[in-house]
Parts: sequence; C-alpha cells; structure tokens
Amino acid sequence: MSVLKLDRLQAYVRRLASNGPADDFWVDETGAIAGRFGAMPITSAFQSIHRLGDGMTIGAQALVRSADDDVGAAASPWVRLAATLPADDIVALDRRSRTVHTLNFFRHAGSPDALFLSVHDRLLTAVADNHGRSFRRVLDTLAVPLSRIVIELPAETAADPTLLANVVANYRLHGFRVAANFDTAAQLMAVLAVVRLDYLKVDAQRWTVFDAGGNARPALARMRASGTELILKRVETCAHVDLARACGASHVQGFAMAEPVPARAWPPGVTSRRGRDSVPA
Repeated sequence: MSVLKLDRLQAYVRRLASNGPADDFWVDETGAIAGRFGAMPITSAFQSIHRLGDGMTIGAQALVRSADDDVGAAASPWVRLAATLPADDIVALDRRSRTVHTLNFFRHAGSPDALFLSVHDRLLTAVADNHGRSFRRVLDTLAVPLSRIVIELPAETAADPTLLANVVANYRLHGFRVAANFDTAAQLMAVLAVVRLDYLKVDAQRWTVFDAGGNARPALARMRASGTELILKRVETCAHVDLARACGASHVQGFAMAEPVPARAWPPGVTSRRGRDSVPA
C-alpha cells in the first residue's frame, strides 16, 4: 500500500474551509468537499469494494452527487446531464468530479487503499491522446500517490479495441492503475492480446449476457493468468455472492456489502462491519 502524505492535501482543505461557495471548491456545512459545475454544486458518495475471502474493504467507487440533493443514494447528475452536454462540458464535469472525489476520499486518514474513479466514455473520445496527464498534475499538487487511483473505464470503450488499448496505455504510462467494464466475454476475448488491466469489472445482474456463448470461463481464466483481478459489481443477493465465488472473483461490490456513503460520512472505518458480516470467509 502506498503511503499518503496528508500534509499538503490537509493544508489545501483548510484553505477551502476558510473560503466559501464563490470558489471552485469549498468545504460545505457538513464538512464535505463540494465543487461547482456551472450553477450546480457537486459532491461525492462512495461505495466500498470488498475482498471476497474476508470482506475487508480494499477500495471504494466514487459517485457524483449534487450537493443540493440527499447525497447518500440520490441519482447521479450524470444521468440527466451526460446525454445533452456538449463534449467540452463533459470533459470539464468529468475532471471537476474526479478532483472533488479525490479531496473527499483522502481528506482524512483511514480511507482504504484504492479510489476507483469512473471516466465517461464521451471524455475518452473527446480527448485525443495523453489521457491522464491533466489529472496527474492535480494529484501531484495534492501529493496523492497515483498508485492509489484506479481509473475505471466504461463498457462502451470495450467495443473499440483500438481506443481501449490506447487509453489503457496512456493511463498506465502516467502511473495509474486501470479497471475496465465489459458487457460480454466475447468483447473481453477480443482485447486480451493487446490490453493489460489491473481490474476487470463485471455486472452480477447481467451475468447471463456476459456469458452468452459460454465464453466467460476461458476469458476470465486468461485474465487471471495475466494478473488481472475480477470485481463482480451490483452484488445484491446471496446468489450473487455464490456467483462471485463460482466465477473466480477476488472482490465484490454492491448493496449486499455496503450502500453508498455520502462524503460527509466518509470514511466509515478502516473496514466495513456490514461488509465483513455479509461476505463470510
């Protein structure tokens, strides 16, 4: 686990606390970091990711929330914005959100090792190359180790093997770990020779679609052999936990372990008690 030197980040957060919503970033009345996108204030929620064997929290998925809403389980602003925003605004919102998430995740000691940050597929096509350069500058300023950031790519990217390979190579070159979502095992098989991932994410509730044609077992075996770890997400039932074990997942994410936690309540602890109880060894 990388050691995080909090001095610089905490000093930055203290400066934010002395300012207010007129600034790009500020500490709100709940103690969470908020940022501004146009007229909309945004903040974070986090859903923890657990090791399957013992339930230990190894990281968390960051989720965009509007600071004007109940940020625990409210819908992400992406849902209503992503389809209509022009490409430049998608890039701006995506980058602003990642900075807010980083500040909220690391502002206190006790956060788990890895912060999973999703990247919108429209950003990946809007930015021609050198993905990760701008965000690396932000992290260097805050003294956040890049190795603690996992850039998570959407399933849409998997449909274009050339784009996927280029994006993954860019982020890894800058020192980030990379996760990718895949809708089908056939998509995964198509990129095995050209892409090296740290994590593969598969939706438990769409497993039948993923395994269409019976390709899941050989595809996942080859990924594990290359050192990629499988995270089964949207795990909500005991049957999903059993599926995670059966398909060789090393980690699980979903309501069966933990609901999203608003930034004001993060981190809930070094380990999630609910997660430890819900995923027996």
